[in-house]
Amino acid sequence: MPYKDAETQKAYLRAYDREYYKKNRERLLEKQKEKNKRYLEKVGAWLNELKKGLSCSRCSESHPATLQFHHRDPNEKEFSVSMFRRGKYSKERILAEIAKCEVICANCHAKEHWGYLYE
Repeated sequence: MPYKDAETQKAYLRAYDREYYKKNRERLLEKQKEKNKRYLEKVGAWLNELKKGLSCSRCSESHPATLQFHHRDPNEKEFSVSMFRRGKYSKERILAEIAKCEVICANCHAKEHWGYLYE
């Protein structure tokens, strides 16, 4: 329903959307949950596939489950690559964040942070 006044139309659409959400809340939430699940599976599989071609830059460990991304400069860190699931980042944004990192295995990563935490 077109309105001559943009503000009136905006208010109408806002009210319509609010009412639509109230009526369809459960279905919309379920749909979003499925969408999130597909995203996590897709990007998670992509990240695991990416890790298969990498190895630790310090000890050459290459098993994908052990590889982690260590930020060379913590001040440049926008987000933790392992926490991509929380932020819904695009592949390009994840790759940009990975470019700021050094690929190291979990053991080498623990050794790297030992000094910060315990000495």
